[in-house]
Amino acid sequence: MVRTLLPPIRGADAQSPSVHSLWDAVDLYRLFALLYACYELAGRLDELRRPTGGWVVLAILGAWTLWLLVHRRRNDRQLVIELCLAVAAILSTIWIDDPQIRHAGASTIPGIWAGAIVLAAGVGRGPVAALAAWAIIVVADVIEIGTPTEGTIHNVSLLFIMALVAGLTSRAARSGDEALREGLRLRAEQAERERLARTVHDGVLQALAFIHRRGDELGGAARDLGDLAGRQEQRLRGLITGRPLEPVPLDGVADLTGMLRALIDERAVADERGSSAQIAAPADPVVVPARRAHPLVAAVAAALDNVAAHAGPDARTWILVEEEDEEVVVTVRDDGVGMADGRLAEAEAAGRLGVAASIVGRLHDLGGDATCRSAPEAGTSWELRMPHGDPAEQQR
Repeated sequence: MVRTLLPPIRGADAQSPSVHSLWDAVDLYRLFALLYACYELAGRLDELRRPTGGWVVLAILGAWTLWLLVHRRRNDRQLVIELCLAVAAILSTIWIDDPQIRHAGASTIPGIWAGAIVLAAGVGRGPVAALAAWAIIVVADVIEIGTPTEGTIHNVSLLFIMALVAGLTSRAARSGDEALREGLRLRAEQAERERLARTVHDGVLQALAFIHRRGDELGGAARDLGDLAGRQEQRLRGLITGRPLEPVPLDGVADLTGMLRALIDERAVADERGSSAQIAAPADPVVVPARRAHPLVAAVAAALDNVAAHAGPDARTWILVEEEDEEVVVTVRDDGVGMADGRLAEAEAAGRLGVAASIVGRLHDLGGDATCRSAPEAGTSWELRMPHGDPAEQQR
């Protein structure tokens, strides 16, 4: 019902249903607290020195309250403005109310409306911001009353609890919504994976399995072709079922140079052209986190696949490994036929995403980048740059 009465929240919290509901609650609290402040002021008009001033203060707070109900884009600037309004309204009680009644513990002009900023700070910025707003409101209350009474301490304690509850609840709501979005994303990925699995199983996998069987039957060079088809079949099955293609440790370190040498040796066994790849690397091992080394080596393998497929039968390949202060640079260069400028963009636009996904995509996932330089009859060079650490973890 509340969602039908109030316009939707805009801004960073628009995509968080739980936080959206918390903002609805804060906005309604602010409105009803204002109505209660008006009720209290109407009952004390004879006690006030300047009752008109009280109505002016509440009119300003009312305009702000209505503005927030209509313009629901929440940001830090609004929190600062509301905090200033709350403090000014509390301190205006010194000028409007009778000193004796005020020192006896009478309610301030805004009353419980001043608690709205504590709730808003908690929902918008978490428990620390809520407690900061609470401290400022408490200082204003103490200045207004002079000597705190039992009622002042009671109200301040309740406001402190409100600050904690609002801040911790908003933090939990954001975490819950983020977990929900991640779960929905994984479910969508699984559904797409199952759809692709059905399509691939009916076509590509069966073709690879057939080539594997026929290669074994024919023997000779056909057996090597069959073995290659069999390995690709297993990798493709692992991809569409979500099974890891090979064990990738989540912790520990790996020697990147050693992994690249093993890759070259493996390709040399599978294809004679792989033996033409030469590697130049530092004398000391280039040690990187294991879970980051595997995607980088896979990107190098994809670059070597491109050499075998497009560079020409006589192309030679060089791999250069460099370790800099903040990143590792792997360059894969060949002296093949090369390609025209813009060829990669044309291939991606045509739906051939091998380079974009296998090389560029992997490096982007690692927080690095991949740069290709090529020209007709001048070969192709891939420069793969990977930071030593995970940028996402460094930001946390």
